[in-house]
Amino acid sequence: MTQSIQKIWDICQVIFESHNIPIAYLDAHLDLIFELPLFNYQKGMAPFKTLLSKEEREPTLVIASHSRLLLFQPINGQDSQNGLLILGPTLPFKLREEQLKGLMNDSSDLRDQQGTIQDLQRMSVLNQDQLTGISLLLYYMIYEKRIHREAIHLKKVQSPKKKEVEKPDAILSQHLLSEHFHHDPSFDYHLFNSIEKGDKEAFLYWQANIPEEELGMLSKTSFLRSKKNLGISAIAVATRFAIKGGLHSEVAFTLSDLYIQRIEDTYQPENVDELLNEAMLTFIDQVNKTREQFYTEPVKKCLNFIHKHVYQPITLKDLVNQVNLHPSYLSDRFKKEVGMTIRDYIHKAKIDEAMTLISFSDYTLSEISSVLNFTDQSHLTRVFKKVTGTTPKQYQLRKESLTT
Repeated sequence: MTQSIQKIWDICQVIFESHNIPIAYLDAHLDLIFELPLFNYQKGMAPFKTLLSKEEREPTLVIASHSRLLLFQPINGQDSQNGLLILGPTLPFKLREEQLKGLMNDSSDLRDQQGTIQDLQRMSVLNQDQLTGISLLLYYMIYEKRIHREAIHLKKVQSPKKKEVEKPDAILSQHLLSEHFHHDPSFDYHLFNSIEKGDKEAFLYWQANIPEEELGMLSKTSFLRSKKNLGISAIAVATRFAIKGGLHSEVAFTLSDLYIQRIEDTYQPENVDELLNEAMLTFIDQVNKTREQFYTEPVKKCLNFIHKHVYQPITLKDLVNQVNLHPSYLSDRFKKEVGMTIRDYIHKAKIDEAMTLISFSDYTLSEISSVLNFTDQSHLTRVFKKVTGTTPKQYQLRKESLTT
């Protein structure tokens, strides 16, 4: 290994070990000189090497398909062999398993390049700002001089040219000529306002008077797709009105995700209507439950934190950090408004989640006690019985008997 290549190797090793980002060094002909880690280049980087021209002389940050990021650092000068460093690909944030599966399903090129979900899970998580910082450091280590952020080029990989969008003015004119008008927007206000207020009677009235013929067509090629898009849009708006009505945001967004996923999975237009109606009524019921008691803002924040972190250990200190109140004052305020101590409410939230897992998952009681951060299964059983009056096993048997 020549002295110039040894210098680049040493620098790359420092960057690799400190940031856990794959690095490949290519020569002027874009042939591989070395890579870190071994056997990563062909699988993870090779498909991207042609994204930068050989003439490029400045660092370039590339945003490739599916949000993947790569950093290209050309090597030019007398002290080093001309070539190109490629760092990445990385992901800008940690993807959940269902998101990874979605990416795999959406893209054949991802399946070809990465192979498995495990490969994607192992990808380094570094966002655009972090990669820019690495580029500044890398440039300084190679050339021993600083470079400004503005000197780092940003390049986005262009998707295939899409079909030209029809002119909005032309579409508006066609609708006016054909007297095809959308429904009165005040209808939306009354419908969604009934969700915010938890007013089921008002909702059912406005729902019965939906002007179907005046609803928008949100897909030109599929009536079912249009129905789904309308349903998804309505749920998105209803979610915000439910939160405005006092529903905890985590509960609202979880319900939103659930019903949108169910709408996506259906293949009949009438099923979309049924699911949308069920979603709206569920929001109303949940708003009413929340509005049964009025909570001050600190208590709302505590409740939302507990629901959002029900699978994690939750302490009084965690809640105090959320609201910046004295522990004793917060404890007293919480009990006065909610009607139970913070500890008892945390237990209730965890047991409610345990009941859901018992009913709708394949988790064993031991696994449930673990994921909900109980000390052990005995601890889960004691708290479960205190909250519900029955043991987890008895509850499980009763649920099974109802479904057989």
